[in-house]
Amino acid sequence: MNHPGAGFVETRAAIPGGRLPPGAGRLPAPPDFQTCAKRFLFAGFCCLAGVLSQVPVLAQNTFSGAITNAVTWSGTVVLTGDVTIKTNGNLTIQAGTVVKAVAKSDDQAGGTASDRVEVIVNGGRLTAVGTSAAPVVFTSGATNAAPGDWYGLRFVFGSMTVKLCTLDYGRKAVAVEGGGAVVISDSIFRNSSEDGVRITPAGTYELSNCSFVNNGGSGLVASD
Repeated sequence: MNHPGAGFVETRAAIPGGRLPPGAGRLPAPPDFQTCAKRFLFAGFCCLAGVLSQVPVLAQNTFSGAITNAVTWSGTVVLTGDVTIKTNGNLTIQAGTVVKAVAKSDDQAGGTASDRVEVIVNGGRLTAVGTSAAPVVFTSGATNAAPGDWYGLRFVFGSMTVKLCTLDYGRKAVAVEGGGAVVISDSIFRNSSEDGVRITPAGTYELSNCSFVNNGGSGLVASD
């Protein structure tokens, strides 16, 4: 007959003499729920770790397409096509980040120039703020970079802050084409094939303490 014991199950059977030797017939109690759960979680973690170890780790981040939520860039980011920051999109680029655009190419085949990478603010927010020691850099990804390798930053509508940044080798480093909140300060615009900064619509924009170097057109153009 079986009956529960304290921490074990005791089993008895008829044998000569009618008794079991002390300790005989006792089986370990099954593990409790907490012990089973711990063993299950450990096994699952080991399995997951094995899967993750097979995921390739990219030396660089690559990006192309629409941004519709909060995104942060750091380190080196390679753009293979247009990046469009749409409504509810919020792109923050941290100090020291280097953004490299693949030269004379656009896997989105869109924007103003279908063969050049553009970063387009169209309803969302772009915040690129560096420091004196670690500016945010936008440049060509080509080994032998040349003016016009990529298009530049295009502001259509939304909010854009560009501070302590360097923009190299674009067609227009910055093109402001629509209304919204635009702050550009303490930045360098150089080696553009056309203008450094072109502001088309009338409006109120903050532009201060910037340098324009070796641009094919004008450093700064503001017209309506």
